[in-house]
Amino acid sequence: MYGRMQLADFLVSRALQINNECLQLLSGLEGELKVQDVRLLTTNTRQLLSFWQMLRWSVGRAPYRDAVKRLQLVGLELPMLDSPFARVASRLLVKTRDAGSSRAICGARDVLVGETARGLDPEQVERLACVFQDESTCWRDYSVLRQIGDDELIVSGIVRAYVQGRRRCVRLVADPGAEDGVFNKPGKLKSGLAWVRHAVNHLELLMPALSDGNKTRLRYLRKFSRNLVKQIELDEFTIAVAELEMKAGWSRRIIRAADEHKHRILKGRRKLFPRCYGAKKREFLNSITEDVHNLGLQEVVLLPVEKVRSGEFV
Repeated sequence: MYGRMQLADFLVSRALQINNECLQLLSGLEGELKVQDVRLLTTNTRQLLSFWQMLRWSVGRAPYRDAVKRLQLVGLELPMLDSPFARVASRLLVKTRDAGSSRAICGARDVLVGETARGLDPEQVERLACVFQDESTCWRDYSVLRQIGDDELIVSGIVRAYVQGRRRCVRLVADPGAEDGVFNKPGKLKSGLAWVRHAVNHLELLMPALSDGNKTRLRYLRKFSRNLVKQIELDEFTIAVAELEMKAGWSRRIIRAADEHKHRILKGRRKLFPRCYGAKKREFLNSITEDVHNLGLQEVVLLPVEKVRSGEFV
């Protein structure tokens, strides 16, 4: 359909690099885990999940589900080093000018944030290493993956993620009084976020050859993703506040500040949506097909990736 340019080779090569990067980080881990370490592992895991989404309709349901289940273990093992409650409180404080509201927000933050874990025990490190070792094994089964044509990866992967994100997110920019408040439903927000992240990761994979239009789209998709995260975290914060034993006046001040912030988030999302999803399916398909062509892939040679030098992981 679009010719054989070996996008699958490029995808597998990048996936193996990501897995090796994670294994190298874990093998050299000493002392406390840093926030940037957690972010790297989290970001890399999301990228791998998006790569599997590209392959979903080509490899079949079972391998895809196994990959998702395997990679979800990373989130279960990683500690939370930067509390979302602290982030929400900081955003609210920036926009709040009322001294009473500021005191209420700070009080709720101090109670909710609490202690955060600072490291991983050896067993956790080994379990995480096993996840990425298993991932490497799957991606190295290249005899199967290299049979996947570019048209499958483009249409069933990249374009499908874009269309799914567009379909879900159009309801997240609806009028608050319409659609039964869909823009407020946690499940809808998280579903939309998942597809936006897939689109971001797909475009980042193609970054060396992205057209100016798709580079702009990628920039706004990143902003759209952060917008959705802000509302999800804000909603979780207000739910937690409602469960605290605090003065009713304080609670009302926090909820009022949160409602004002949510209004700004929704307003921003409405502005971002057309810049992210303004192109219809055919237009986006044509632009991505051209970008893949411009990668100029002839033959990607997968060099052996060194094993991590650690007795625990080999």
